[in-house]
Amino acid sequence: MENARPSATASGRGTAPLAYFWGDDAYSLDAAVDAFRKDPNRFPAGEPERWRPDVDRGDPGRLLGEIRERLGTGTMFGAGSLAIVRGAGPLIRSTDGRKALIGMCTPASKIAGTICVREAQCPAGQGCALYGSRTSLRICKAGGAKSLGAACTAAADCRSNECYDRDFHVSNSQNRAYCSGACNVNSDCGADQICSRLVVGNNGTLDNPLDDIVVGYCRTLFVPVAATACMNDPSCVARQNGSDTCDNTHGLCYRKGAVPGDACTSETDCPVGGDCSMGVRFAGGYCQTFGCDQAATSGVDACPGSNSVCAQRGGPDEPISACYEKCAPGGTACSRASAGYACESATPGTPPSVCLVASGT
Repeated sequence: MENARPSATASGRGTAPLAYFWGDDAYSLDAAVDAFRKDPNRFPAGEPERWRPDVDRGDPGRLLGEIRERLGTGTMFGAGSLAIVRGAGPLIRSTDGRKALIGMCTPASKIAGTICVREAQCPAGQGCALYGSRTSLRICKAGGAKSLGAACTAAADCRSNECYDRDFHVSNSQNRAYCSGACNVNSDCGADQICSRLVVGNNGTLDNPLDDIVVGYCRTLFVPVAATACMNDPSCVARQNGSDTCDNTHGLCYRKGAVPGDACTSETDCPVGGDCSMGVRFAGGYCQTFGCDQAATSGVDACPGSNSVCAQRGGPDEPISACYEKCAPGGTACSRASAGYACESATPGTPPSVCLVASGT
């Protein structure tokens, strides 16, 4: 087999890893793909799942549509997907293939259906589902009988046509899955769910959140496998993962006294439904909850604790808001000032109001 040139598998800044292998030795081709998939420099989040499209290569439009749909959602779950396409040349030689690579703007008046961003905007019995496989646009559609938060065993059970467990894995015989869908605030979701921030595309720039593609998705609070649920507070303490309390309803271990802005190494160091944010502006980890409403003072859309604030930092948070430790110049100071945290503006031109490390994006 001829080996691909180094540039054929190079991953430039802002691009997804891409490789082109050719030859007539199927065993060596497969080994080259596997070595590419296991390269931690190209896939720092872990080895992506191998995936081959089922569509006939003779139908380039459908084939590219299936690839777009898979890769558009693959990074939401685990380490993503590595699409393996055999004989890709016809995709760009055919007119249909070239058209399938181009997104077309469509007047809203031409969209067949009511555009939505959450299920609550749709008539009874309909869900807010994707308009097609090559778009992030959602419209109200008739689907399954179950609404957000209801237990499901397949996507077809749900009005949203999406059924995932807490880790955003599809339903299988071992895990517990629930109807999920797009959201902006926690109240957009069903019972026992929160609106979680998901990065579905980081553009290959792990150090720059400003070019990420971020969505809000309803995430169940129930642990995926019932047998792994905590039974009481001592069982959480025994796990030595930073937690000290058991949420008996959902089987989750968490830290009872944790509030937004606390140091953490994982979500078990944080409040129920919280995440441990990492990055240059979150040195030492930073507990956050997402899906808050800046106008809410109580209920599921309000931030926990008395010293937290709901804010949206533009690119890193949009389209949802997050809870931060609250501060004010000359007033409330940041509790972790000794670790480099300072009172910063959530967005340019606004008064400082959130505690962040004072450098980076």
